[in-house]
Amino acid sequence: MKTKHFVFLLVLVGSLVATPAPAFAQKIYWTDVGTGKIQRANLDGTNVENLVNAAPEPLGDIALHEGQGKMYWAADNYYIRRANLDGTDIETVITDFVIAIAIDKLNGRIYWSHGIDWEHGISRADLMGQNYQEIVSTGSYSANGIALDVSSQKLYWVTDHLLWRANLEGSQVEVLIPDAAEFACGVALDLAHQRVYWSDCGVGGSLRRANLDGTGVGGCPDCS
Repeated sequence: MKTKHFVFLLVLVGSLVATPAPAFAQKIYWTDVGTGKIQRANLDGTNVENLVNAAPEPLGDIALHEGQGKMYWAADNYYIRRANLDGTDIETVITDFVIAIAIDKLNGRIYWSHGIDWEHGISRADLMGQNYQEIVSTGSYSANGIALDVSSQKLYWVTDHLLWRANLEGSQVEVLIPDAAEFACGVALDLAHQRVYWSDCGVGGSLRRANLDGTGVGGCPDCS
């Protein structure tokens, strides 16, 4: 029987410039829930590297701050840790029940969804965990994925079958798409094309998309 490996991943593509590319360019990074490792590889899947061996600590969502040369990840359900992009200098920056994370590189902030029992929400802090504040309460529903549109000062997240949006400081909370999925479990933004994508982890599974204002909802046949 083959062992299943569940991964959270983030793609980082380097710019095509004449100067030498940094070590992280043209790489994909992911956390492997099955092995407890953070790994990276070339975009074609070659040259897989083990960066962090966190086992038996459970791993979750991951995000990169390439300008800072750091990666951030959810660890053991109760922490956000960070390290250099080669896996060195691991440190803990947030202590909370962490579900999903996103980085605001422009303003130097980290956003994360959290919750336990019936109290869930979305918080933010400086990249070292200072100036913590909860900005949105999501009640009994956990935000299973979050994404930022810093240029428009908007925060997107998914809970259960809903896709939500608010201002980055937590005001003007709105249900953007009320029947987004059977069980929405991840969200990402394509700002160049003004679209939001989310995954449905319900029966059958699917990837869907819409315009950033919630119009044009449909499947994503060209996303595979």
